Amino acid sequence: MSKTWIKVTCLVSLGLGLVACPFVGSGREKLRAAVTPSVATLAPTWAPTALPESTPVPTAAAGATSTPEGEPIDLSETFPRYSARPAWRALLGWPDECEEGFQLIERQADDEGGLAIYPLVDDQYLAFVFCTLGPYWVEERVYWFDPGADPPAVRPLSVPELAPGDDGWELQSAEVLHGSLPLYDPATQILTNLAPSRGLRDCGTWYRYQWEEGEFVLLEARYQECQDGASAIIPQEWPLIYPAPEQAGPFRRVAAIDPDFSNWVYGLDVLPDGALCVTTDVGYATFRAGVFTTDLLDEGQTPMGVDGVGRMWFVDATGAAVYYWQGDAEPIAAGDGWTPVENPGMLARQGVVTDHLGRAWLATTEDVRVFDGERWAVFARDALGMSPPSNPDYMAEFVLAFAPLQQQVWVGECDWGGPGPMGGGGARWFDGAAWREPAAGIGAECVTAIAADAAGNVWIGLDHGLVWHLAGEEWRQSTLPEPADYRRGYPVSLQLDPSGRPWLWAALCGGASCDATRTLYRLQGDTWVEVAGLDRYPESSLYTWIAQPLLFDGAGTLWLVLQGQVSQVAEDRLVEPPASTLNVWAGATDASGQVWVVGEQEAGRMALWVLEP
Repeated sequence: MSKTWIKVTCLVSLGLGLVACPFVGSGREKLRAAVTPSVATLAPTWAPTALPESTPVPTAAAGATSTPEGEPIDLSETFPRYSARPAWRALLGWPDECEEGFQLIERQADDEGGLAIYPLVDDQYLAFVFCTLGPYWVEERVYWFDPGADPPAVRPLSVPELAPGDDGWELQSAEVLHGSLPLYDPATQILTNLAPSRGLRDCGTWYRYQWEEGEFVLLEARYQECQDGASAIIPQEWPLIYPAPEQAGPFRRVAAIDPDFSNWVYGLDVLPDGALCVTTDVGYATFRAGVFTTDLLDEGQTPMGVDGVGRMWFVDATGAAVYYWQGDAEPIAAGDGWTPVENPGMLARQGVVTDHLGRAWLATTEDVRVFDGERWAVFARDALGMSPPSNPDYMAEFVLAFAPLQQQVWVGECDWGGPGPMGGGGARWFDGAAWREPAAGIGAECVTAIAADAAGNVWIGLDHGLVWHLAGEEWRQSTLPEPADYRRGYPVSLQLDPSGRPWLWAALCGGASCDATRTLYRLQGDTWVEVAGLDRYPESSLYTWIAQPLLFDGAGTLWLVLQGQVSQVAEDRLVEPPASTLNVWAGATDASGQVWVVGEQEAGRMALWVLEP
């Protein structure tokens, strides 16, 4: 659904400064994108374009206060009468469309003339000329003029405005001032303007300008989405969209991301040298030494993820060729032993696992494969020792994890049908030569998550809320709590905190299908404790299509991304309200315990942020 921008410019007194004109709103409409736009490439301050040359007015006498035709102009009148408007037009020269719009309303000679004249310095002036009146907006033109020059000079002025573009807000130069409440204060030379999105004037864009060196420079802009039931209308307190805010709660903005690069963010990884790598649907952006460098993919190519030695992998549109970047080198083909994949687009969310030998492990929808630096080895389902699915139409999904103490790669598999999980191939681990079945006796079950720590613990999450834990040589089984009004589902993600304690996002099942809502648990002793679940929060607030990684800072505090917003977790509860209004797409914790996220503010541009609690 499109939204309407109504831009109005009547300068009325609201106790905020002097008025520039006493008119009630009028009209122009703009279609806007159906989603809240994000800030595009905005610099911290607006740099005005080159000033147009002044237009000489053909009068002879310096300091003249009359038009070229000799009609008198009274510069002492802030708001000239309607009878003086023709003389002012002869001097300023506003276009026919402006005058035609003004003349649609019949006026008497003593009525206000739709003009506001303010002195500047050195006998120069600003003139605000009212043009068109609409339901709740007006259009005005602004002129600088020097009647004392020889010859007198006039220059039409433009003002910077923000308009939604393909990648968010973009600055543009507007020859016409649009809004409902433009206010100019000659004492401070500050111009403010509200461009509302509807007649209530409770949403839209609010601007504040400063007169500097012959131009209005944009100091700040604020934007408010339209919401029914909004109370106080204070545009000065709306979310800041220009200049781009540097702080969002405890997160500090570090660097903006090129809007051409940030269409869809898949992940954020910490590279071996401490640099950060953002993966999107169009390539990789590496943040190193305070600067982003980007590696863009060709159309149709799919980024697969970053491995533990810093290689950035991608596959071509056909799934028949695979490449990686490393450092500043050109893409390197790694096709030896590679077999085509049927669904290369599905690899975008799989990620790449690295073992102790630096080998890159990858799960496709058909198999598991490993690259040893020279050649791929491909392990189909039978090579893994897994039986085929009960229905050939089921889609397979493999999950991978590396257990560093045992130096083992673990794989689990689940078969997916319409209602949800439909069994699977269970779990296996690789001994360097062959795949082994764990002694836990998992069998042909659906395995959806695996995690391992440096102490030798391995955690395996299965359908029906089952979790197996390998501690040393002993396997233990636990079961997630039975949720009210739902059935136990399956782990969506399983992650270990710095102390090795597991945290688990679980998808819950309804009457006919699964993943109706989600719950976050942590293990305390032998019991799974609900941290974010239905007994505390509405189900709509718990569902997230992509399970973001849990972000533990250096102190072990959990920062949870839910519905795009970041909340701190304390004493097994989300701290309300959320810590930040950022819309977070991805996050990671570096070796020093710093938490980094890729996110955008409401009506903001995608950027890299760092947590500074």
